[in-house]
Parts: sequence; structure tokens; C-alpha cells
Amino acid sequence: MHTQAYTHKYTHPPTYTSPTYIPTHLLQVEHKRKQGAYSPTTLAIGVARIGADDQQIVAAPLGELQHVDFGPPLHSLVIAGDMHPLEEQLVQRFGGGGGDTRGPE
Repeated sequence: MHTQAYTHKYTHPPTYTSPTYIPTHLLQVEHKRKQGAYSPTTLAIGVARIGADDQQIVAAPLGELQHVDFGPPLHSLVIAGDMHPLEEQLVQRFGGGGGDTRGPE
């Protein structure tokens, strides 16, 4: 029995977390813990299918990213910290002018 438990391979189809769920969940956890890690105005960059013809890059505050449809996987979410001016210019290109990179006060 012991050998069967460790040698039996379970296969499950791949599952992905929706990029709209992540900002919502992070904001719920922050609201509960009140640690000042981020807020609805914290700048984040959501990316989907980088390198594909239908890639998507959206920079916006966390509160807005929870309403963006990123389509099918693969997705990533980057929470911005202090940025170099060149990084700020690139983020502006993808619509990220409304976020706070320094977090809540």
C-alpha cells in the first residue's frame, strides 16, 4: 500500500488563476490585515500571452485591473515599486498613469 501511494501518478488538467481574481484577492487580504502593503491605487501591470500575436499589457491601479479582461492564459501580474524614469515612461505607454508606485501612506 505504501509503495502504491508514492508511485501512483495523479494527473490533473492545468489550472490558471484569473488575473482579475488576483488584484481582488490581494485587496481583500490587505483590507483584512491592514499592513499597508498596497491599496486600490497601487500601480500594477497585468500581462497576458507575451510574445504571441494577441499579447496584452495593461498598466493600471489594482482597483482598475480587477475589471480588465485579459483573455486566455498565460498571465502575470507585476506590482510596481519605485521605478526608474525609463520604466515609468514604458508604463505610461501601456496606460499606467493613474497608479501610485509608493503604496499607501
